[in-house]
Amino acid sequence: MLALLVHDPALVSRTMVEDVLRYKRLDGVRAALEAIAQAWFGGGRQKRNLVAEISAISAPVQIIWGRDDRIIPVAHAAAVGSKADVHVLDDVGHLPHMEKAGEIVRLIRRSIASS
Repeated sequence: MLALLVHDPALVSRTMVEDVLRYKRLDGVRAALEAIAQAWFGGGRQKRNLVAEISAISAPVQIIWGRDDRIIPVAHAAAVGSKADVHVLDDVGHLPHMEKAGEIVRLIRRSIASS
């Protein structure tokens, strides 16, 4: 399942798997994850309209998306339109902060500097 989160499955190391399993065993984590899933995706469908919520934000919004995201397809970025500064990164899946950390830092710094 972790391989679905990244563009390059080689990033899914034994340490990553062990860390995720350790995290999921912490008291309360299972219940918290189930509550989040129910609140956001109850009945197997997304419940919240994030485009509308982004439109309501008065502060600058930056969205960074991986072109190879297999969890939330990059086609969803088009729905945001001009409401946010959207960056789509090549060779990146659902975890851009892990796969291209340096690029993410650069984009965030640039966004802060222009605010």
